[in-house]
Amino acid sequence: MVECSSLGEKFGGPQALPPRRDVAYFVDEETAQEDARMFADYKNTINSDDPSLVKRYSELLHKQANLHRHVPFAWDHDMFKGLIRWAVLEWGKPGREDMAYFLDPKIAQEDAKAFSILRDRRLYSSEEQIRKLYATTHKVAERTIHPVHS
Repeated sequence: MVECSSLGEKFGGPQALPPRRDVAYFVDEETAQEDARMFADYKNTINSDDPSLVKRYSELLHKQANLHRHVPFAWDHDMFKGLIRWAVLEWGKPGREDMAYFLDPKIAQEDAKAFSILRDRRLYSSEEQIRKLYATTHKVAERTIHPVHS
């Protein structure tokens, strides 16, 4: 996912227009596209001028998170050290699988925590509040952070 000035089109697909920078990589084959959209909606909403939507996310992220299957962690591997700052893994299946990598040195920890809560709630919770929040924020019209498919 990239943060960019706007989206254009190139070769029949979306292109992030400069200035742009990578914010996160979503790597689960089955859910990467939906994960990127969910996270872009979150980032756009918290940077929006709508205080009611910002408040809803803030309340969600600041209450005690009881995660079912996701764990954010500081990146401690030599591979991609310096590029990846934080990651989120999913446990509960055989082995462990990384779901996302976060790159921004200033906010990667916050982004990983938010993503782990949002993804966990989306996939493993029946909380009506989460579904309503996601449905509402998914419709935010002005997008400044966009999922881009490689």
